[in-house]
Amino acid sequence: MNKVPGISLGLDVGGSHVTAAVVDASLWRGQSLRLVRNEMDSFGTASEIIASVAGCIKEALDGGQPVNEIGIAFPGPFDYENGICRILNVGGKFEQMFGLDIGEALKEATGMTDTLFRFYNDAHCFAVGAYALNGLKSERTVFLTLGSGFGSSFMEDGRLVTHHPALPVQGAFYNEPFRESIADDYFSTRWFHRTYEQATGQALAGVRELAEMHSGAVSGIFHEFGANLGEFLRPWLEKFECDELVIGGNIARASHLFWNALENELKSLDSKVNVVFCDDTEACILIGAAGLARQEGVARDQALPLREDQFAD
Repeated sequence: MNKVPGISLGLDVGGSHVTAAVVDASLWRGQSLRLVRNEMDSFGTASEIIASVAGCIKEALDGGQPVNEIGIAFPGPFDYENGICRILNVGGKFEQMFGLDIGEALKEATGMTDTLFRFYNDAHCFAVGAYALNGLKSERTVFLTLGSGFGSSFMEDGRLVTHHPALPVQGAFYNEPFRESIADDYFSTRWFHRTYEQATGQALAGVRELAEMHSGAVSGIFHEFGANLGEFLRPWLEKFECDELVIGGNIARASHLFWNALENELKSLDSKVNVVFCDDTEACILIGAAGLARQEGVARDQALPLREDQFAD
């Protein structure tokens, strides 16, 4: 069966699910032609996880044209260039996959030996997808994903930037010092769980539950989160000369509860930064993963070396 030019598959592999979308990447703003979302046990064996991901791929492509390339957003630590999982001693999720060449394992499990399987950082996929789906034109853009971890990525003139004198050495915010620890401890769901328990003595199911509560204590927690986030971001946005800040992730859905505090902290910036909240983080990740893989597929098909400046500087 002939493969359709421009049609790619994007996958988002999370801690409890795997989602696949058949995407017409040639449109670039992203038209999802088919979406499949399945539960997955990230604490399972390597063979079980591979079977779950492969099953999602097959289901998404069932009855449709085969694709040239598959872009997969996978959590780190991960050797994205070689498709090898490096997750170990971070809580158990995906640890049975440590050292596995996932690309080769998926080719074998799906029988798609001629398909290009490429892996990407999920924050990078979010940036590429969000820039396209929102029709952004910003020159220097900072992207955040607020959820179980503090994801971040950066763009200059629509191209991913991983090395820049105005950005953290590791190309991300999560490990940067803040207050008594690092940024990841303050801008993830862990902070909400810890802060709520300290304030009330009760355990918290999740940020969504917290956002649905109505009390002075809850308002104070979200206000503190927004103020902290603005305080942390302000010097980085200034240094990078950022003109647009894009925020996604589960916590972003409660933006109405922390926006005023965040905005107040950003008022002192020399130049105004436009702030965009994304409600469709998963769609952005899927479109971004498919689009990045498509660009690599085009370079491969044309027998041209992939220019690094297509994605990173």
